[in-house]
Amino acid sequence: MKKPIRLAIVGCGDHARRSHVAPALRGRDFVITALCDLTEEQTQPMADSIMAATHADKPPVFWGSAQRLLTDGGDSFDAVVDASPDGFHLNHLAMFVECGKHVMVEKPLGVKSDDFGLLRDLLAEAQRKQLIVTSCHPRRFDPPYLELRARLPMLVKTFGRLLALEMDFSYHEPDPAKEGLHRGLLIDHFSHEADYAHFLLGRCPATFHRLSDALDRYRAVGIRDDGVALTFQGSRMLGEKVYGEQVRMRFARGEAILHCKAGTLSMFHHGTGRRLNITVPATDYDRRFDGVMANFAAAIRGEAANYLTPADLIANAEGGVRLTDDGSWTYLPR
Repeated sequence: MKKPIRLAIVGCGDHARRSHVAPALRGRDFVITALCDLTEEQTQPMADSIMAATHADKPPVFWGSAQRLLTDGGDSFDAVVDASPDGFHLNHLAMFVECGKHVMVEKPLGVKSDDFGLLRDLLAEAQRKQLIVTSCHPRRFDPPYLELRARLPMLVKTFGRLLALEMDFSYHEPDPAKEGLHRGLLIDHFSHEADYAHFLLGRCPATFHRLSDALDRYRAVGIRDDGVALTFQGSRMLGEKVYGEQVRMRFARGEAILHCKAGTLSMFHHGTGRRLNITVPATDYDRRFDGVMANFAAAIRGEAANYLTPADLIANAEGGVRLTDDGSWTYLPR
């Protein structure tokens, strides 16, 4: 059996528990040795869940700041998941890379337009030190999104070249306790839509424009140099805690709509009028985060490539920031 990787968690909220700690323990690639948040009380629910899942005699060690975690507890972990509020991500990344730790940092990796020079330097330093730096874009591991990518050649053969890609989501209302942690939904979420578009279609220069942005909704549009028009949008207005996501693809002779939560792919041929609905795998929220954490472990061990390249990390973060700050952004692959 492989030796588990010692993992620290910075920012011990519900998202970190469900999206990182639970899959880390399910996969048995990690042992969680340290928890870091403002108070020990804030880490207690996570500590309790870790002890219940692992039957451990004592909880991971608590640390009240990332600096103390590194200064006094740095020998106790090899890798870290940083799920702290957005404004801490880049500074924490700098600290962890300097101290030789592998890092999974939640998006966004930067929150200001002048953050990206430092981010590029940190990613280059991490490569020199052979450290893994990654982030969390789980759609690359989610069954319906993988199914759509696999079916894309068939869709193009049937309906002709792709003209437009639209991605949309409808989530539950924002948690009032997290008010002020994000500048808007665009900077919080654009990176997910952009990352999947790159994963699905490949990288291509593109120009984007912000149409709207608020804490509970956003909309941005763009056009790639290959002619594919892009619309990214979403809202957080539902009373129940659900994650509804849709992808619509408009082709020369028809269209396809993927309903991820329902697990259906609807296709309509504009010429013949024929409509076809087929069942595809539905979103598996746990599986997609299992994939993220499994890749983190495999990349640390040298068994697989990091699923996000430095270019991915920079582009995914920079788009949301530039659109929030400037209202437009031109993406040029590096």
